[in-house]
Amino acid sequence: MSKKLHSIRIRITENEHEAVRKKAGDCGLTMSEYMRRSALGRTTRSHVQDEIVRHLIKIANSLQQEDKKITGNILAEVIATIGRIGDNNAG
Repeated sequence: MSKKLHSIRIRITENEHEAVRKKAGDCGLTMSEYMRRSALGRTTRSHVQDEIVRHLIKIANSLQQEDKKITGNILAEVIATIGRIGDNNAG
């Protein structure tokens, strides 16, 4: 990793500061790293969203095991939708 030699100071409101702090925390990043990635168009992914997707997959798998009447097509559609939710929330 390159040594960071420069800093950029910006002014933001209290609400903006709190929003950035929360989003950075959700991604497991420092505010500096979150801002750097955001400014450079790099992907950030919320750990909270990842956890929600994992839980939805567990629910879908449980439904498949508990109720054999759920067709493979419906379950495949649910799993595909869950995957898209995860993909859309990246960044």
